[in-house]
Order: sequence, then structure tokens, then C-alpha cells
Amino acid sequence: MKDKIEAAVTRIFALTRVPWVRRVAMVLASVLFLGGFYISAQEINGDVAVHSWPALALVCLVIVPALILLNGAEMKLAAAMVGVSIGFWRALGISVQASAANMLPLPAGPMLRVGAVMTRGASLARGSLSVLLPAFVWLAIGLLISAAAGYGVGAHKAASALLLLGAGVAVLVAIMAVRTGVEGKALSVLVVIKFVTGLLDALALYILFQVIGVAASVLQTGMLAASAPLGAAVAVVPGGLGVRELASSGLGVMAGLSAASAFLVPSLLRLAFLLVLMPLALVFALITPSND
Repeated sequence: MKDKIEAAVTRIFALTRVPWVRRVAMVLASVLFLGGFYISAQEINGDVAVHSWPALALVCLVIVPALILLNGAEMKLAAAMVGVSIGFWRALGISVQASAANMLPLPAGPMLRVGAVMTRGASLARGSLSVLLPAFVWLAIGLLISAAAGYGVGAHKAASALLLLGAGVAVLVAIMAVRTGVEGKALSVLVVIKFVTGLLDALALYILFQVIGVAASVLQTGMLAASAPLGAAVAVVPGGLGVRELASSGLGVMAGLSAASAFLVPSLLRLAFLLVLMPLALVFALITPSND
């Protein structure tokens, strides 16, 4: 059974690496992202001025770096879960470079992570598992956070659907972990990392709503939590470009926000990530040994 699951994981991951599939998806995602950003800006009368520079600085200088550090910790833990030891700083470097590649029209993000694990002795199946298992954990947590927030804002039908989906993904994670021999303690730590990641991501969105002068409650913003893992789940599109924003727009409408503002805010968070990630990725590229 373990071999069958690992083979299935390999096939799923291989599909996302088909060149023509990724090229077509990237073109469509870019059109969706840029078109959605433009239309959203027009819907709020083109007013995307910064209403609070300190709040924007908080996102760029505190929350985004914290999320990057959490991604590094996740990379180290995910590698350990498949029997590979990577130091934290090297794991952070791999995560930064993979995230930078995955935020742009480059199909290299997941492959960098898998390649880093494989060069240290893991099989393709185990390397793929080190990427997919955290992704499913994040998806489950995002759906459950959105469900809880949805009940808080009175969107009971949507919240119930999100809760059902989140519970289903959580069961899938448990099955994958058991069948592939992942330790319960490691899985628990991964859940904590992704839960904190989800909360910080939602906090960043909440602050960015204030930055552009749009009133949004904590619970309304919390309902957007599933948008990031939903975007990432569409692995054929680097960084979930356009997909996350579209998912956020739909969830935002359910939470009582305008579709335009709910699309625009995660777009701004994407840009904030790029602002921090690209210089870091360059630094790690310069200091990483050529044989690593």
C-alpha cells in the first residue's frame, strides 16, 4: 500500500511538470491576475493609495519575514519526515529560492524543493511527498480557519461546506501519514507551523485592507484564509498566480466584502512577498555552494 501511495504521489507531481501544460496555465493565470488587478482597482475608483505607511511597513518588515522563516522551518521538517537531514539555514535558503521562483512565471518552485531532497538521498516519490503532504496540511488548516470565520460572520452554508472539505482533507492527510510512515510527532509540529502560517497570512490581509482604506473585520478577513492553500493546490500554476486572488474574491463576497477588494488585497500581499523574497533569493544564490 505504501508503494502504491508513493507511486500515485509521483504521478500527480509529474503532471504539474509537463511543459506545455504549465505554459498554457501560466498564460491564463497571468491574464487572470493582471486583468483582475486592473478591474479591482477600477471598481474602487482606482484608489489604491497607501492610507497607512506604518501598517504597510509592518507587513513587509515583520509579517512577511516571519512567514519566510516559518517556510524554512517547514522545509527542514518536511525533509526530515522523509528521512533527509537539512540544516535550518540551508532549508531556509532552499525555501526562499523556491518561493521566489514560484511567485514568478517560473515552473521551478516545487522542483527546487524536491530536487534538494533528492540530492540528499531521497527517491522522487519521497521527495514529492515532502512537498505534497505539507500542501495538504495547509489546505486542511486554511479550509478550517475559513469555516470558523464563516460561522462568525453568519455565512453558515458556506462555512459548513468549508468545514466538510477541511475535514475531508484532514482525513486524507492522516491516511497519507500513516501509509507512508510519517511520525505523528513530526506531523503535529507541521500542523502547528501551518496553523501559525495561516493566522499570519490572514493578519497580513487584515492589515492590507486597512492600508488601502477598506473596512474589513478580523472574521471577514479570516474567511479568506483558505485562498492561499487553494491557490497553491493548483500546482500547475506557479504560486497559484491569479487562482488565490480569484478564490479570495469568492470567499470575500461570502464574508460580506466586495469582490474587488478581496481580489486586490492578496495581490498586494503577493507583491510584498516579492519585494522581500527577491533580494533574499539573490543572496542565498550567491552564498550557496555550486555543488549543492
